[in-house]
Amino acid sequence: MSGVNNEYALYYDDFCPLCLTTIKFLKSYVKPLNTSYYAISNSNLNSSAKSKALKDMLLILPDNSYLWGYDTYKKIFKLSSSRISNLFKLLSFLMNLPVIRILGKYIYRRISENRLRCNENCEINLN
Repeated sequence: MSGVNNEYALYYDDFCPLCLTTIKFLKSYVKPLNTSYYAISNSNLNSSAKSKALKDMLLILPDNSYLWGYDTYKKIFKLSSSRISNLFKLLSFLMNLPVIRILGKYIYRRISENRLRCNENCEINLN
C-alpha cells in the first residue's frame, strides 16, 4: 500500500471499460515509477474515498496525500519511466499552464461524468 518504499497507489474503477483501457495504456506506455494499481471494487478505501474515486481516478502519494482526476494524470506522466518518458514529462509540465489546466480539468470532468460502467463481466483484458 502507499506510504511504503516511496510507492504510489493508483486506484481505478474496474467496472469502467475506459478506466481499464487507461490502466493498460499507463502500464504499457507511461510506466510510472513505483506505482501499484488497485481496483476500487477490491480496495480497502473508506466509503467516502471509494465513492469519490469512482468519479475521479485516485493516486495516493508516498506521504499519504491524495491526488484526484486531472492531477493524478499530471503526476503519473511526471513519474514516467518509459522510452518516451521525456514526452510524458513535458506533457505533465504543460498540464500546469493555467489555460491548459482549466481546459484539461473541464475535459476530464466531462469524460468522467459520461463514461460507461459495466457489471462484473467486463470483457476487457487488462494483461
